[in-house]
Amino acid sequence: MKLHLGRGHGEGQQSRVHEVLEFKIFEDMEKLGREMVARCVGLPLAIIVLGGLLATIETLDEWDIVHRNIKLHLGRGHDEGQQSRVHEVLVLSYFELPY
Repeated sequence: MKLHLGRGHGEGQQSRVHEVLEFKIFEDMEKLGREMVARCVGLPLAIIVLGGLLATIETLDEWDIVHRNIKLHLGRGHDEGQQSRVHEVLVLSYFELPY
């Protein structure tokens, strides 16, 4: 991210503003991450898959896209009391893994 404060602002101030913006982005990513993990309803495989996906993306916008998709797909079962559907799919995936 390139930051331009205009004339009269020293490098130190630019650096500080940049640090504040980076911290805010980190906080937003952490919040999205916690919400996504909550949607996994404690299923380890779902959490591992989500973590693997999030490890490959770097921007807040990309995290937000994943968040919306997780909310759409996993949220449907969570909100309607159909956690078992998600659980069944993940259990099947787990038991079909090679030894």
